[in-house]
Formats: sequence, C-alpha cells, structure tokens
Amino acid sequence: MQAVIDQLSEALPAEHHWKFLTPRFVALAVLGTVAFLMLYASTIRFYFSDVTARDTTYSPGTGAGADSVDVTATVLAVDTAKNTATLRLTFQPRGAYAAQPGVLARPLRLSTNSISGARDRTLSAGRSMLPEEVTVDLDGDVSDYPIDRYNGRLDLDLNEAAAAGDQPGPAVPIRVNFKDALRGLDAHPVLDPTSTDGNVSIAITITRSRTTLAFATFIMFATALVTAVVITVISLMILQKRKFEFGTLGWIGGLLFALPAVRNVMPGIPSVGALSDFIVLFWALGFLVAGMIWVSIVWMRNPAKP
Repeated sequence: MQAVIDQLSEALPAEHHWKFLTPRFVALAVLGTVAFLMLYASTIRFYFSDVTARDTTYSPGTGAGADSVDVTATVLAVDTAKNTATLRLTFQPRGAYAAQPGVLARPLRLSTNSISGARDRTLSAGRSMLPEEVTVDLDGDVSDYPIDRYNGRLDLDLNEAAAAGDQPGPAVPIRVNFKDALRGLDAHPVLDPTSTDGNVSIAITITRSRTTLAFATFIMFATALVTAVVITVISLMILQKRKFEFGTLGWIGGLLFALPAVRNVMPGIPSVGALSDFIVLFWALGFLVAGMIWVSIVWMRNPAKP
C-alpha cells in the first residue's frame, strides 16, 4: 500500500498531492465499491440458485401412506435436436411392498410411456428394484432459441403383477419425487389432476435456464452495440471528412468473422437460423458489410494525394 502511495506522490506535482481525495470523491469511491460488491455477490448467488437441483414431490391418491412405492424421477438430459428427454427412475418400496430396504415383497408390473426400450416391465419379488431410464417425447422447436419451450409427459402405471393372464392386479400407490438436475435448462413439472393410485401422469415443461437466457441476451446486446459503434464511427469519418484510416477496413473485416464465432458461444444454440440470428446477427452482419462497402467507395472516389 505504501508503495502505491509513493508512486502516486511521484506521479503528481507537489502542489497537487492528494487534492483529488475530496470528501465527494471518497464517498463516490465507497459507494461504487459497495455497489460492485453487491452486484458481484448477487451474481454468485444467482449462479448457485440456478444450478441447485430442484425437487418436487407428488403423492396422488394414497401415495403418502405407509404402503406405497417411492419413485424418484431425475431428468438426466434433454436433446433439443431430437425433441426427447431422458429420465432415470429409481424405486424404494415401503410398508407392505418391502421385504427389506429396497427389496420387493411381492411382484409388481411397471408401465411407462418411454419411446425407447421396453414400456412394460415386471419386477420380481425378493429382488431389488433396479433403476430404469426412460425417454419421453417432447413438443418444441429449437429454432426459437433462446426462448424455445418444450412440452412432454411422464406417465407411470404401477400395479401388482397378476397371477395369470395379462390383466394387471391391484394398483400400487406411488409417491413421486421429481428432480430437475439439468444444466442450462429448467424443467417445470405439473401433476395431472386425474392422477391416482397406480396411475401418475406429470406434465413437463422445459425452458432455458435464467443463466442461459441472461448470457444469450448479453451476447445479442453486445453484438448490436458493437455494430452500432462501428456504423457511428464510419458515418462520422465520412460525413465529417475525417482522415481515412485504412485499418478501418481490417477492423470491420475482423468483426465479420468474429461475430459469428461469438454467437456460437451461446450455450445450447442450434445451427444458424435460430430466432436470435434473425433478431441481431443477420442485421449486424448486413450493416457491417454495408459499412465496409461505403468506406471502400468513399476511399476509391477520393483522389490519391501525391
């Protein structure tokens, strides 16, 4: 700290030493520091709130009772290109359905609406209920990035396995714990009001997370701002007949290649043609090309100086 003060003292004339440390300057410096620290802390808090797994528990019918099966549905991945979501189902029998922790006392039959793998599965008595992954279909369009939205459903039917025939036995109460552990996406579950013992249906809406939406918005705003600055500089240079700097063409040309690369760092963005491209990128590239042509024409029309 003393070294910094000595450097400031040497850089300033003797008659100006510390004259800038007025009460107003100190107050503004303190307020600015406090504001920055608060903004920094809120940013870190925003991150942790966004990446923390969110749990929602549903107990339709008598699912909250002692004799039931706990099902934890964890969203593992969402493929926005294929419009699918993969969930892992883990089971924990309770009460009359548990011979011992995690082991079934009686055989059960599980049915899901998975679009891959077996939809129906028989769970044998005396064995642990192993986790199962299901893939459900989604309805949405990734081209709407970053405000794309996807809707799907998770259907679970759990019954006691019948002794004979294909008819299911009595319904088994289910308590579902829906866990959203996605990164960059948020899953919003809603229990279907018609759900009851042995038959649970959960509507799932998936959107971009707040972090993704904020970062994508920042990139779009920065792209528009940089383009506006370039066009303003070009306009002032030409209209006010300022000295032409040939490096201006290189500057604009560099931005023509840089902006698409910056666009591609937005998390989860699809190939070129998304909504964000129509809002900002295409217009920005068009203005930059027009500005480069404008500068080139003005330069070619000006006579060469001897």
